[in-house]
Amino acid sequence: MIPGNPYAPDWYTPEYQTQVRLKYQARGYELKGCVVPPMKIEGDVMYFPFMSELAAYKVTRNDTSNADNAEFSLVPQLWDHYEVQFAVNQVDLDKTTIAMVEGYAGATARALGRKHTRVIFSALESLVLPAAQIKGDYTTGFTLDAAATMISDLYDRVEDDSEMAVCPLPHTAFSQLMTFKEFASRDYVGDDLPFIKRANMKVWRNCLFFALPKRKGKIDPYFQITGVNLDFHMWIPSAVGSGGLGDQVRSYVTWDNKRQGGGWDHKNIIGIGAKVLQESAIERFKFKEDSIIDFT
Repeated sequence: MIPGNPYAPDWYTPEYQTQVRLKYQARGYELKGCVVPPMKIEGDVMYFPFMSELAAYKVTRNDTSNADNAEFSLVPQLWDHYEVQFAVNQVDLDKTTIAMVEGYAGATARALGRKHTRVIFSALESLVLPAAQIKGDYTTGFTLDAAATMISDLYDRVEDDSEMAVCPLPHTAFSQLMTFKEFASRDYVGDDLPFIKRANMKVWRNCLFFALPKRKGKIDPYFQITGVNLDFHMWIPSAVGSGGLGDQVRSYVTWDNKRQGGGWDHKNIIGIGAKVLQESAIERFKFKEDSIIDFT
């Protein structure tokens, strides 16, 4: 006979499911607000809005109008299913409290958020950008001059330079920028989004810089590192689309009879996808991952 009760407490499953959904919706993923959401979702396809640039022409009597061939389209992108799964032994579930359920749910929501962030970064990393949109050569750290050049080049190519650019970067690169007084004295003013809760975040020249951990050697690292070579990106939010069924996390808690003493399998499934909509609005920096922070 299997010891333990093959039924979770009545309060446990709905509490866990609710906590996962609430925590994920509240925190989301690290790049929430840094991308444009889909306009609609049909089945497993997301559609992101894209509008071409228009021009105004002087009106001259009896001249033929110069009608632009305006392009408004919904760019499709498939999303994929991702899951977070773990097990809790029956003996542990018997001792579980509300606070422990919040801990399980919080760890689940963070894992889902990291996956969503990694999907977006993967879309950026897969781009074959022209040389003009790539700065650095893996031999140096990040300087204020390099940041200024990326910002200037980016805004010279976009239609609307009022849109704030974003640049998530590793802590080493962020700390290198913080050695410059004109950067360190800047603060963010704007919407209440996940990244503003980070202590390592500054706005300089209409670009939001915020630090993320490398998570080197772990599942879903924020930055792909080859040797000491690390790429990070700068873009305007309208240039990258991302979404899926992230706000509709499906959570299941089921009995696992194969575990000694019995246990509970927790499975959480969401759909995530990302699509680059404007390659010209992307900048890449080739960073030397082990570069030093110079305070002199």
